[in-house]
Amino acid sequence: MRILAIDIGVGTTDGMLIDSEKNLENCIKFVLPSPAQIHAAAVARATRARKDLYIFGDTVGGGPFARAIKRHIAAGLKVTMTPQAAFSIRNDLSEVQALGINVAEHEYPPSHFDGCFLWIQEVRLLPIFDFLKKTGERGEHHRISMDAFSGYRKCDCYRFSTF
Repeated sequence: MRILAIDIGVGTTDGMLIDSEKNLENCIKFVLPSPAQIHAAAVARATRARKDLYIFGDTVGGGPFARAIKRHIAAGLKVTMTPQAAFSIRNDLSEVQALGINVAEHEYPPSHFDGCFLWIQEVRLLPIFDFLKKTGERGEHHRISMDAFSGYRKCDCYRFSTF
């Protein structure tokens, strides 16, 4: 049996492809930046470029991502998020708006938007599968096990029910 185990934390995404036909120490292990870190870096690039942001996609663990958005707003730039993406910041959209974030009614930005687009995802399996393929591993996995902990939030149940 093969299990792809993934732990998504605040700083890193840790993974291991456990194969019952191999000694555990010979199984592939990897450590990647967490989605929160990747998205925070994208926000920081937009801040340096002095571009407004339109953020859409999934609800992700906030932490560094939320702090980067707050710095973006403090720099005098605008942030618009779809409702699902905005739950990454707070579970109450009125609290998100109180931070200066515009919560969009539509998934797509208006045609006149002239800023940066950021699609956020909590779990990005395709790059992980691509990495495993490049190591010579077979493409099929019998099970995928994931853990993501960002503290308890009401919306966590949605994050995992849709996955």
